[in-house]
Parts: sequence; structure tokens; C-alpha cells
Amino acid sequence: MSDQQYYRILLDDYSAASFTSFDKAYFGTMSDLEGWIKAIEVEKCFAERFSSLTKTFRAYQSGQHNITHNVAYQEVRFLDKVTLLYRESYTAEKLAWEHLNTWQWPYFMSCEKVESEHLWLRCKDRYYRCFMAKFYSLKYGTDPNEQTPAGGMLWGFPEMLEVDDLPLMWNRLAEPEKNFKTLAEAQADWEAFRAAPNPDFSEFCNDIFGDG
Repeated sequence: MSDQQYYRILLDDYSAASFTSFDKAYFGTMSDLEGWIKAIEVEKCFAERFSSLTKTFRAYQSGQHNITHNVAYQEVRFLDKVTLLYRESYTAEKLAWEHLNTWQWPYFMSCEKVESEHLWLRCKDRYYRCFMAKFYSLKYGTDPNEQTPAGGMLWGFPEMLEVDDLPLMWNRLAEPEKNFKTLAEAQADWEAFRAAPNPDFSEFCNDIFGDG
């Protein structure tokens, strides 16, 4: 399988309210997916709990491309191939923004630096803008003047985010930013982004805070 081929995987949305069930789309190459699955397999607290997920991934790798899995109480295709349309990079320093969680409660976010790659993708009859991001010294707080380092506790889908000691935090699979009904809408968004970048890191934050 070409490492340039991207895939969509639907997973349970951990930022959805606990009494609801929704799916969330993630995107990546087979190499990206392999890295995420391996992270789950080596983490004892997740390996058994998500054994069905990891076995399904290995089955897909072995050639069972029509295999399905259960997401939000529905059987869905495990992976769908997607087409990469456009790609743009973004870098910013001393970035600060407000993130609203599922309950519309604000978290004040900041970082020393962010480096992100934004992808415009087509999956079947849907179009997406999604991103991979690396945050340096990402912090959060309910008061913009009192922030603590992010990453000590992660409440999103397991092993979707990785943290090291720099501190550096990044997502293993691309998170969705926007979706579009037509190619023309996706192209217009790409052109607008090139002229004036407007990244939306909400779904990264949702994989930090979950539904809290």
C-alpha cells in the first residue's frame, strides 16, 4: 500500500456528551494508522479494551478490505480510501485562542509555537479540511492569566495525541476542521486559506478534554 494513500476511519466521538453517541472522522496514511494502533497495543490499559479495534486493523492489512467495525452503535466500514486534493503548511508563535468545549464552556489556550499541515480531502461524496499539528508548550486554563501545561490527562480517543518531554504534543491522525458539500466549496476554502490562514484546532482540543 502506498504511504501517500490517505484513509478515513470513523471512531466514537469522545467529546460527545456522555448520554449521546456520535462518530468522528480521522484521517491518515497507512503509516499514520500503524503508529496509532501500535501505541494502543503497547499500552497495557488499552490493549485488551481495544483488542477488537486492533484485530480489525490487522485484518484490513491482511486484505480484508470490506471489514466493518462498530461505531456509535452502528456497523460501518473500517477504512475508506480518500483523495488528497490540496496541502498547506502553517506556523505561528505565541498563539492564543479560546476553545469552547461540548458544553460551550471556554478554555483559554496558548502555545509557544505551533506547526501544522492542513489537508483538503475527498471521501466519497464528502469533502474535508483536516490537520496534523505539533504544539510546543501548549497550555490551558479557565482564566487566560492562569494556565497550566496541557497533556497531563487526556480524555479524547486513546493514544490519538502524543506528548513528550519538550513539552511537545501532536496528533497521530489528522483531525477534521471543516467539511464541504462540493469540490468548489473545498477549493474556495483552500484558496482563502492560502491568502489568509484560519486554522481551527478545536478537534485537537476536544481530544484533550473529551466531554469535559
